[in-house]
Amino acid sequence: MSEHGQLTQRIDELGRKISKLEGIDRDGTLATLTKELKAVQQKIDQNDEDIRADERRKTALETQISTERAEFERERKKLDESSPLRSIIEKSERIRSVIEALVPALFPLKVKELAASMTQVYKRLAHKDQVSRIVIGNDGTSQILGKSGKPITFDRSAGENQIFATALIAGLAKVSGINAPLVVDTPLGRLDSRHRHNILQFWTSDEARQVILLSQDKEIDEEFHRRITKHVSKTYLLEHTDVGDGVGRTSAREDSYFQEAAE
Repeated sequence: MSEHGQLTQRIDELGRKISKLEGIDRDGTLATLTKELKAVQQKIDQNDEDIRADERRKTALETQISTERAEFERERKKLDESSPLRSIIEKSERIRSVIEALVPALFPLKVKELAASMTQVYKRLAHKDQVSRIVIGNDGTSQILGKSGKPITFDRSAGENQIFATALIAGLAKVSGINAPLVVDTPLGRLDSRHRHNILQFWTSDEARQVILLSQDKEIDEEFHRRITKHVSKTYLLEHTDVGDGVGRTSAREDSYFQEAAE
C-alpha cells in the first residue's frame, strides 16, 4: 500500500473514533461518567482530610498520655518518699522475687551440703566401716553408699535408724546456719552401749551448741551422767504426781537428776 493509501486509512480510523466519541457525548454518557468521577474524587479528598484529622487527634492524645504518665510518676515518687512502709513493701517484693528465682538453683546445692554433713555425723556415730557416704536425691530419697560407690542394702535396726535420724537432724542444723537450741527426746533409746557413747559424746562435745536432752532414768544412767557432767549447764528432774481421778501434776526440780533424787 502506498503512503497516500496509508494516510487515507488512518484518517478514516480517526474519523470513526471521533464519531464514536461524539455519539457518547450526545447521549449524555460522558457527562454522567465525568460527574461520577468527580464525586468519587471528592469522597477520596474528604477521606484523606478525615485521616489527617484523626492523625492530629492521635498525636494530641499521645501527648496528653505522656503528660499524664509523667505527672503520675511524679506523684507516685512523692508518695513513696512520704511512705517508708510502701517502699519497704516494694523492696520486700523484689527480694521475694529474687529468692523465688534462686531457690531452684540453690536447692540441689543445699541437698549436696546436707548429704555431706549427714555423712560426717553418721560416720562419727555408727560403727560400720564400709559406709562411704550418704547421697540425697532432689526428691528427698536417701541412700547409704559403700566404698565401692554402690548402695548398701541392709536391714537397719531401730538403733541404726535413730543414728540416721540423729545425723539428719545435725546435718539440717548445720546447713541451716541457724544457731538455735536443739531438743532431743530420748536420745539414747534402743541403742547399744557403743552407740550410746558415740551419740552422747556427739551431742555434748560442741560447747557452742545448746542441746536439751530429755532422758529416761535408764537411758542416761549414773555412769553416762558422770561422763557428761562437765558439759552440763543445768538439769531439771520432772516429777509426776497423781492427784486422783486420772488427773496428774508435773513439777520440775531444779539442779537434780534421777540418782540424786533416789538418794
